Amino acid sequence: MATRVLDNVKFYVDEFDLSTDMNQHTISANVDAVENTTFGSSSRTYLPGLMSVTHSHSGFFDSDGTGEPDDVLFGNQNLIVTVAPETGTAGEVAYITQSVKSDNTVLEGSVGDMAGFAFSGQGTGQHVRAAILVDAGTALTSSSTGSVLFAPGGIAANEMGYAALHVVSASAGDTLDVVIESDSTVGFGSAASQITFTQATGVTSQWATVAGAVTDTFWRADYTIAGDGGESFLFIVSFGITAASAPLLLASATPTPAAFSLAMTAPQVTTP
Repeated sequence: MATRVLDNVKFYVDEFDLSTDMNQHTISANVDAVENTTFGSSSRTYLPGLMSVTHSHSGFFDSDGTGEPDDVLFGNQNLIVTVAPETGTAGEVAYITQSVKSDNTVLEGSVGDMAGFAFSGQGTGQHVRAAILVDAGTALTSSSTGSVLFAPGGIAANEMGYAALHVVSASAGDTLDVVIESDSTVGFGSAASQITFTQATGVTSQWATVAGAVTDTFWRADYTIAGDGGESFLFIVSFGITAASAPLLLASATPTPAAFSLAMTAPQVTTP
């Protein structure tokens, strides 16, 4: 089992990349323990109830222009959030959720301190352990497909597939179409479209779902970029399945342990 120093966590809120503004993330997933103890029992018993997720984040205050934390968060209550705890590269784990911002500390700090800010949110609906299909490491200029991922068992009848799209930069006058596809074979010889995002003509964010049952076990993102020349889109797409029997994997990868809660803080350096 590998351990990790958090030094390059990627963090997307709606159509904004706030990764380099942050130095702390905490994600907590919880399940209500609902008591079902009856007469004659010698100890209390419980069943799992409703699930919930809370998340909190902090970083350094910046209000200098569009896309900075103060501009993104002030007054914005409904968020699409993606946290990638490794490097944000295709094939890695990401945690995706729709969220209602529940608290926003716009500014904090004492005299002589770095100006800070913090906010927290309550997930609404499912909190999804997903895999990154297309990463936002480099702006893309032509149509292609993302990494092929393997989901053992596909999507069962009582499960859902969830996808989050963040388009953080877009060339003017051009278009981006993103489709989540599935197939029974890794070669995608008979790919089926499962999720079609609304065409992006600028920066945007979207949340989309597909209901089970889908028996296909291989999944990818297909994207089409069009325009009159000079097209460029920087975006990240993640996809996950609720209550999946195993984590989503790169088609050539081996299983990794599922994660349930995560606390992330930037490395601290102390000088004498």
